[in-house]
Amino acid sequence: LDILAFQAEEKKAERMTLGDAIDKYISIKSAVLSPSTIRAYKSMRRTIYPDLMDVYIDQLNTEKMQIAINTQAMTATPKTVRNHYGLVTAALAVYRPDFNPSVRLPQKKPDKICIPTTAEIRALLNAAKGTDMELPVIVAATLGLRRSELCALTPDDIDTERGVICITKALVNTDDHSYAE
Repeated sequence: LDILAFQAEEKKAERMTLGDAIDKYISIKSAVLSPSTIRAYKSMRRTIYPDLMDVYIDQLNTEKMQIAINTQAMTATPKTVRNHYGLVTAALAVYRPDFNPSVRLPQKKPDKICIPTTAEIRALLNAAKGTDMELPVIVAATLGLRRSELCALTPDDIDTERGVICITKALVNTDDHSYAE
C-alpha cells in the first residue's frame, strides 16, 4: 500500500505545471529564503518563460527549455536569463529530480563598474546639502554602503568614541512593501 501511495503521489506531482511547481517551490522555501529573494522569485515567476508556465513538468524536455531560453535571451541580459533558469531548475530539482536539461545559456558579460568622478560626488553632495538626505548621502558616498545597509543603520551601530560604524544588517523590501532584515 505504501508503494502504491508513493507511486500515486509521484504521478500527481508529474501532472503539475511548471508555474505550479515554481509557486510551490517558493512556498516551501519561504521560511529559509530572505525576503528579498522571495520577492525576486515571485517577480520572476510573473515574467519568465510564459510559454512554459502551463506546460506539465512531465512534458518538459530540453528542446522546449532551450527555445524558451533563446526567446528570453533576445531581450534580457545573460544574468537575467541565468537567474530565471536557476529558479526553474531549482523547482524542477524538487518536483522532477530525474530531469536535467542540457541547455546552453548565454555567455556572461563582464560587469561594467562605474566609479563616480570627484565632480559627480561633489554634485551629489551639493544636491543633498540641507536636506534630510544629506547625512545618508555623505555616509553612502564615503563608505560605499549599499542602500539596504544604509537603511538598516541604527545609533547602536555607531561607535563615536572609536570612530567606527558596524555594518551588521540590511533592510530589504518585502512583498507587502514593508521592510525586513
